Amino acid sequence: IILSRKEISPSFVTGHYDRSGPQHRITWGRGNSHSAAVFSMRPQNVTAVVEHKARLPCAVRNLGLKDVSWIRQRDLHILTVATYTYTTDDRFKVFHQPGTEQWDLVISSVTFRDAGVYECQVSTSPKASLPITLHVLGVQEAQIAGPKELYIQTGSTISISCTVSAGADIVGNTRWLHGSLTLN
Repeated sequence: IILSRKEISPSFVTGHYDRSGPQHRITWGRGNSHSAAVFSMRPQNVTAVVEHKARLPCAVRNLGLKDVSWIRQRDLHILTVATYTYTTDDRFKVFHQPGTEQWDLVISSVTFRDAGVYECQVSTSPKASLPITLHVLGVQEAQIAGPKELYIQTGSTISISCTVSAGADIVGNTRWLHGSLTLN
């Protein structure tokens, strides 16, 4: 086929083409577009207690047809893709309620070896990832603020506060004891 100059569009002759149409917008998974997959949260630290469950949160808006994966950063092991688990360690599962943005990684019966950085990734090019750092405690630790001993008059009112070094879902019910007597 022979084309005359009149039949060739000027954009073809100059080697340029129109990139302004919606089919040519490139967002690379960032929030500069209403249709780009973006994380609905910031990187976080999660604390778990040995032999308890850990839940690593990840929320993704505008996922579209992309997949969410969880990767363990220390060995780059792919743990999950979408709702499928790719590790032989059955303690790892992804929790996703259809119709929601949540893609949480749940690790049952956490060990010290599970501590480290995990990445929630979206299959964009280049990849979009959200690091979540898991800290593992040997036991739940509680500290009562203030001096070890406090002398007060009989009938006086005191206020005691306690800080527990684990997430609220791990702590469960907190009981105050005086010797073997439950106070609350």
